[in-house]
This record gives sequence, C-alpha cells and structure tokens, in this order.
Amino acid sequence: MPEASEIWMQLEPRSISAVGPSLDLDCPLPQSLSGALAHQAEVYFAARNHDVVLDLAPTGTGKTLAGLSTLLHAPNKNAAYIAPTNALIGQQVEAAKYFVERAKLPHVVLAATAADVRRWPGPSRPGEKLYNVLANPATLFPEIGAGRPVLLVTNPDIFYYATFFSYANLDRVNVAQSFLASFGTVIF
Repeated sequence: MPEASEIWMQLEPRSISAVGPSLDLDCPLPQSLSGALAHQAEVYFAARNHDVVLDLAPTGTGKTLAGLSTLLHAPNKNAAYIAPTNALIGQQVEAAKYFVERAKLPHVVLAATAADVRRWPGPSRPGEKLYNVLANPATLFPEIGAGRPVLLVTNPDIFYYATFFSYANLDRVNVAQSFLASFGTVIF
C-alpha cells in the first residue's frame, strides 16, 4: 500500500486483452497481425466495412499498429499517416517501415515534414515535390522503382496546407487534388 504522501493509481492493462474467444472473428487475422490485442483486431476488422474507425485505447497500447493494419485493406493505394508532431514522425516512420516489411506491403514509407520535403531531390517548390511523390515516388526517388504506393508520414500542418489549397499558386490545385483523391487510407 502506498504511503500517505505518494500518489498511486492502478493502470488498466486487464482491459486490453489479446484476441480471444470474446472477439467474434468471421475470418482469421493476417499473419502480420499475429499476437494482436483485441482493440487492434477490432480496428482491422472494422476498417473493412467502415470509412471512419476510432481507436480509443490508452497511450502505449499499440494504436499505431492498429492504424497501420488498415493498410492491408488497400495494399496498393497511397496512404497518409498524420502524426501529431514532427517529433513523432521519425518514430512513426520506423514503425511503418517495420509493419510494411512484416506485412510484405509494396509501400514506400516517406517522412514529410517541411524540412524533409525541402531536402527531397527534384524541383525547388515543395508543393511540386509532394504532387510528384504521390503521383509516382520514383519521379523523385528513382532507386525505389516505379509504380509503388506511398505511405506518407506527415504532420497536421502539411495535411492542412494541402487540403485547403494553401500551397503556392502553381501547385495548390494539383497538391489539393492529389491529397484529396490519391489516399486509400488516412490514419490520424
């Protein structure tokens, strides 16, 4: 028992269980989700039939994996992962690369902060680079090969600028259209 001056709280790990008989699965989980927690499996299965899925599991319980699992439903389409801060983008890129490799998905995982986009090869305008990478990542990164879908890990600012026509005059329509039309999956 804690002393009077200590703060003590019981966390709830028992509320997040591994997939078991309580989850009514009409088909098995893919191998890349073996060992998934119940909320991760629920997100994967819910994403088959719903356009919007919310995972309200606590911090540190694998919501990243749950979100990435939805890529399995659109394995050949571009996807966006919107990380809340630039500081988390690197972490999410590593998690996404690991998942893409484990799931044998064709996606090219790219970090897309403003600084990252400026460092990408190609034209000088960031909007043009974003448009090109979504149209065909091999345009800017020939070493990855043509025709591969992109998993763009970015921040809310870039997503906002793109979808609200806020890039430079020459790029705003192309970028907005590519952001609004080319993603099979958007994970927030």
